[in-house]
Amino acid sequence: MQNFFISEKIENFLKAEKLPTPFLVVDLDVVSENYKILKDTFSNSIIYYAVKANSEPRIIERLMNLGSYFDIASIGELEQCFSVGVSPDRISYNNPVKKPDDIKNAYDLGIRNFTFDSKGELSKIAKMAPGSNVFCRFGVRDRGALWPFEGKFGCSSEMLIELMVLASNKGLVPQGVSFHVGSQQSDSSRWTAAITEAAKIFEALLMENIDVKVLNIGGGFPIKYTSEVIGVRELSEEIAAQLDCCFGSNKPQVFIEPGRFIAGSAGLIRSEVILVAEKEPDAHERWVYVDIGRFGGLAETFNEAIIYPIRANKSKAELGPVILAGPTCDGADILYKKNPVDLPINLRDGDYLDFLSAGAYTSSYVTAKFNGLPAITEYYI
Repeated sequence: MQNFFISEKIENFLKAEKLPTPFLVVDLDVVSENYKILKDTFSNSIIYYAVKANSEPRIIERLMNLGSYFDIASIGELEQCFSVGVSPDRISYNNPVKKPDDIKNAYDLGIRNFTFDSKGELSKIAKMAPGSNVFCRFGVRDRGALWPFEGKFGCSSEMLIELMVLASNKGLVPQGVSFHVGSQQSDSSRWTAAITEAAKIFEALLMENIDVKVLNIGGGFPIKYTSEVIGVRELSEEIAAQLDCCFGSNKPQVFIEPGRFIAGSAGLIRSEVILVAEKEPDAHERWVYVDIGRFGGLAETFNEAIIYPIRANKSKAELGPVILAGPTCDGADILYKKNPVDLPINLRDGDYLDFLSAGAYTSSYVTAKFNGLPAITEYYI
């Protein structure tokens, strides 16, 4: 296996004692360092941590103390932010699909920033959160993202103009425009193209006497799994250059919504090998079953989108390709088949595999009670 970053704290934790698997361990110091990297590279931007990436209160508290703001998708995430003392003015409710009661509950708790991308959602916000600041999300192409949104969110630019005029007429405050280029996006041109479109939207809104102040460029900043990706410093420079080109001296305040970049590389999942099997005499392929799968925290292996670096406890052994599968009685619980994983030839039941860069979008995706399997245990150190 290539050399991948695993913090010394995590290595010492793994050596200290044998713990029941599967479990996730996250180094909070790495979370802090990743936040500081973004703060340095996007120095003129306000960071809204995407709580959905990993909603552990200790992560939220660490980031709060560093000055972060928070992007939430539900009342549950709002409560987790409140549990560690995040103030309402540092939270934005950015899921464009919300129940009316959730909007009202958030408003009653002091939230004043809401995102929408449709007339129906706008009407709910106007009724349940009168006078609030609103951000309208427009759709962009997210080709190049390993975890795309498939057109689920974002209206057309033309509709956005109409909706922001309507928002103003309903007594809301059109505060900003947002987009998201998809998660784990490797193509920097997706941001630059979206910024170009955003500049046209800002100009069109001014023609309607609507002067928005914020451009939320979302998240999607990639981290290294098994392939190289554009560095965040290079990406930030391209984004800054495009903002200069499109907005000149009238640049809006920029918000960013990182999740994976902050939490991803800070975590590791340890799993146990349950079975190594061959399905026919003289088989050339092995099946390796581990005690975590798509329903237990590795949901992003769907379509083999995210290919985690994997470390076995027999690092010097000869390697051979395997099909890697999870523990449930579900045919969809196959992690890697199109992209077989090279694992030790002498891998046996009871050995362990470590999934690296697994701090984001793992424990937050767990399907509780499926097949009666317990949720993954989490440690934050």
